Amino acid sequence: MSRIPGESVEYEWEEVLTWPRHVSSTLHHLFGAICRNVSQTVNYVSKEIFKKGPFHMTMLPKDFEILYNDPVYQFSQVKKITVVCSNEHQVRAMKFRFPYDVNKTTFVTLDELLRTLQEINQNTAKEIRRVYEEHCQSEKSAISRKLCCTELFGCPMNRSANITPESLCSSCELIIQQAFHLKCDHFVCKICLHTKTKCQVCDKDISFQAALHDEDKSFTIRTSSVVCFACEWDGLTKEYSSHLSSAHPLLLAPVIEDQPNIDCNTIQISRNGTCIWKISGVEFIKHNAVLKKQASIYSPAFYIHPKGYKICMRLYVNGDLTGEDAYISLFYVIKRGEYDDTLKWPFNLQVTFTLIDQSSIENENGHVVKSCCPDKNSACLCCPQFDMNDAYGFPQFCPVAVLGNESGFVQDDTMLIKVQLQTPAEETNAIPSRGIGQRARDQEHVTNDVGEDIDALISV
Repeated sequence: MSRIPGESVEYEWEEVLTWPRHVSSTLHHLFGAICRNVSQTVNYVSKEIFKKGPFHMTMLPKDFEILYNDPVYQFSQVKKITVVCSNEHQVRAMKFRFPYDVNKTTFVTLDELLRTLQEINQNTAKEIRRVYEEHCQSEKSAISRKLCCTELFGCPMNRSANITPESLCSSCELIIQQAFHLKCDHFVCKICLHTKTKCQVCDKDISFQAALHDEDKSFTIRTSSVVCFACEWDGLTKEYSSHLSSAHPLLLAPVIEDQPNIDCNTIQISRNGTCIWKISGVEFIKHNAVLKKQASIYSPAFYIHPKGYKICMRLYVNGDLTGEDAYISLFYVIKRGEYDDTLKWPFNLQVTFTLIDQSSIENENGHVVKSCCPDKNSACLCCPQFDMNDAYGFPQFCPVAVLGNESGFVQDDTMLIKVQLQTPAEETNAIPSRGIGQRARDQEHVTNDVGEDIDALISV
């Protein structure tokens, strides 16, 4: 029940919001109390338990998992708990993990929550959505900041800044970090030199062998002034990547959310060949994989650099091919993209997968890391003729046992996988850790309807 701030009313429910970030005054009238964490929520309810009416709590999945193990959860006065999930997949995953709490707890998406709220106007609904999206972006930024490297293929340009055309890559139009002088007298960045077929200015062929690394040009660009693409920061170009890594990490390495289907309208763009896949509902995904209901999941697609290749990842948590039932299988998939006509084929970049040990993110020695060199003869790496090619990677990426309950690789029912693309192996003399990848089994993505009633899944 909503109220006017300062007005004394009798509550049908005592509305309690648990939210980790600041909530604007626009939303205060919707709640009797707003707490920053579960500890504050527990203290508030314990103190007011005999003074207020029945409690209705609204919170995020992480906070619910903490509350679930607290005695307050069992209080009879706590009548209803609404848990706001990021998408339908997380709703199903939470219902799977907490199947016996449906009478007290409701798992909803943000859109479902907004439809159930009474007496809110359009501005209030917009503010609720803004606060939620701000929280999601904050979580993603924290992940990206810890895991992405500061080295950039190129820096995004502020159009209002005084940047000379000679400082920009003639292909991707980013501020060049390492300048390569083409035979046609134009300049490109390192990644475009390796992936583009023609100079975008004069349409002449790009020859890797004929291109020269221009250190003087690179130095001039690094010591020139630049204005940040996303804020008012200004400084030298050589300091720009560090600023982006600190203040705007998602501009360097996007964090893509779990995705139960392969259609996605929003395409993220990496600016250093790095992307982080955040996968929630791991227990639910494992359940479906073991029962052969859904063998694999896809990540959303992303571009590895501006005007570059479009790829996504494919994960079999219970294994594929030689890894079935014993290993996690991890592959990448080349998708048909907007810039395919300008790119070199077959795809020839080295791909490194990293399964993150979240118990010690800074300790890189604890992660599972494997690099995959391309096989030029594989049809998986040719220019896609349809929406996507077959998957290519590791049937035996790592033992499935690493996803156990005591593992640091799964925390809060979530795992993190980082993918990083580097310049062609044979041109950099890079040595892959596990050699050439393999093609995934050509099978249906979904073998049964995973959208079936959750009670039926639990009873299997």
